[in-house]
Amino acid sequence: MKFALLVFLFSFSALGSFAEISKIHGKVIVNIKTMGSKGMSLKENDIVEAVGKSSYVEISFSSGHKVRVRNGKTVLRKITNNEVNLKLIKGKIFSYVNKLKPNHKFQVTTKHTSMGVRGTMFMVGADEKETYLCVCEGSVVSKRDGKQYTVNKGFDQTFKENSLTDPLKANDQMMNMATSVFLDMGYDL
Repeated sequence: MKFALLVFLFSFSALGSFAEISKIHGKVIVNIKTMGSKGMSLKENDIVEAVGKSSYVEISFSSGHKVRVRNGKTVLRKITNNEVNLKLIKGKIFSYVNKLKPNHKFQVTTKHTSMGVRGTMFMVGADEKETYLCVCEGSVVSKRDGKQYTVNKGFDQTFKENSLTDPLKANDQMMNMATSVFLDMGYDL
């Protein structure tokens, strides 16, 4: 009887774990009070924060996606085998998204916009005043106020409280910074 209970509990926890911390540098806090650690399972509505300019946390998803949150805070709003929805409160997030199947979703939202992808590498920076999107590979669809924009590889877009730019060619400094982070994460562009 004890063995059957252990198997059931193990199966339940394994099936419910769609995300985990795969790498940490510096101070990482989960849900405001718990120190993050490599291998820690994450669940929907967890708040993950990398505290300090040089701090970051990488989150790996069972679907093969990976994000790095640098000096920032994000909420894992939805994480299943079919869908990942992150809310970036502040800081930077570098996202590697596998090519998605038609019924799968990967979305990042901020105070100023929401972004959906089909399979790509992109960086989003956010604070109270603005959101910045830079696409390193593939394309990202950004949405705001009922309008939709497609931002392709090598382009960026800025969203402020009361304005936004059309997608523009990203400057070399931002592309180089984002590319170096993806290389550090193990992805070659």
